[in-house]
Amino acid sequence: MMLAENPTDADQRFVEIVRLAGTNSLQEKIKRLSLRIKSGKSDGYKKAGSFCATNSAISAASHFLFGAIYPQHPHKIAGTILILFCNYLRIERSGGVKIIVQDQVRHNQKGFADLASLYAQTKNCYFDNIEFDMQSTRWFDADMCAVFGAILYRLGENLNAVRLTNLPSQMEKIFSRNGFLSHYGRDRISDFWSTAIPYQRFDIEDDRYFSNYIEKGLVNRQEFPNMSPGLHKQFRQSILEIFNNAVVHSQSDLGVFSCGQFFPHRNRLVFSVVDLGVGIRENVSRYLNMEISPEQAIDWATRDNNTTKNANIPGGLGLKLLREFIDLNGGCIQIVSDTGYWCRKNNATTLEPIRHPLPGTVVNLDINTADESLYYLESEYAIDNIF
Repeated sequence: MMLAENPTDADQRFVEIVRLAGTNSLQEKIKRLSLRIKSGKSDGYKKAGSFCATNSAISAASHFLFGAIYPQHPHKIAGTILILFCNYLRIERSGGVKIIVQDQVRHNQKGFADLASLYAQTKNCYFDNIEFDMQSTRWFDADMCAVFGAILYRLGENLNAVRLTNLPSQMEKIFSRNGFLSHYGRDRISDFWSTAIPYQRFDIEDDRYFSNYIEKGLVNRQEFPNMSPGLHKQFRQSILEIFNNAVVHSQSDLGVFSCGQFFPHRNRLVFSVVDLGVGIRENVSRYLNMEISPEQAIDWATRDNNTTKNANIPGGLGLKLLREFIDLNGGCIQIVSDTGYWCRKNNATTLEPIRHPLPGTVVNLDINTADESLYYLESEYAIDNIF
C-alpha cells in the first residue's frame, strides 16, 4: 500500500468536511472510533484499521459518513472508508494476484477440491487486486456459484478487490440469469426457461426470507418429485434446518450463500447451501474432546441424533429425512467442510479427504427429477391403510 507523495491536500478536504459538520462530541466519537478500529477482527481490517486510526482525516470521515449505518462494526467502517477513498487519496493497492480458474467446475469431489485450491491461493491476500481469469473454463455448474460466491465474499471481507475476467459467453449468460454476476457489476438477464434457483446471500437473521426462497425456488418447482402434503412440509423443514444449522454451528456473521439449477437434459435439480464458519471438524472435535479428521467429523454429524448444539436446541445437521429420500430417489447428498468430503449416493456413503481446506461448510443436494414415484411419510401411509 503506497501513499501519494503529497496527500496533504486530500487530508485537508476531509478535515474540512468534519469541521463543517463539527461539534466537540463528534470529535470525541472520532477519537473513540479510532481506538476501537484497532481491535478489528480480521487481519485485513486490522491493517486497514491501523492505517485509518493514524490518519485523522479518514477516521473523521469514517464516523461522519458511516457511523450511523454500521455502529456495531467500527473495523468495517474503517475498511469500507479505506476502499471508497483510496483513489481519492491516491492510495494504491498491492500489485495484484491472477488466478486461472479450472477448465471445468462441476458439483463433484473434484469440483469442490478445485474451488478449495482457488481459495488456498488467495486466502492470505489482504488489500490486494485479485483477478479470476475464466478464459480456459469450458463449464461451471451453476449451483457451484454458492461455493464460489462464498469464497469471493470472504476475499472481499479481507479488503481485496475481486474481478472475474474473460468469461466465455455461454457461462456469462448462465451467471447473469441466476444473478451471480449482478454482485460483480454486471446486469441480471431474464431466466426465460426458469431453470435457475437464484444465487443469493442471506444474513444470519434471514431465516424467514430463506424459507420463502426455498419454497418458491426449490420445493414448489414443477420438476420436483411427487410428495404427499405431509412429506412436502417435512422436506421443506429439513432444508430450512440446514440453514439454521449453518447459523448456529458456523459461529460466523458472514452469512449463508445459496444457489441451485435445474438441468433438464440430466434430469437433475441441484441445490447448494454454504456458510463461512468454523467448519464441522472444529465443532465436533470440541464436543467430543478429541481430535478427529474432517471427513470423520462430517460422518459423525450426519448420524441420527448426533448434534453439537446445546441440549435445548433440537437436531443435528437435519439430514435424516433428506438422506432417506435421496436413497429412494436415486439422487445424491454431498457435504464438504475443511478438507473433508462426504457423499451419500446409491445407498452408500463415501468419505474422502481433499487436498486444500474449503472454508466453512457446503451442503449440496442433487435430486433425480426423472423419478415418477409418489412419496409419503410412513405415518401418512399407515393412516391411509386404516381407511
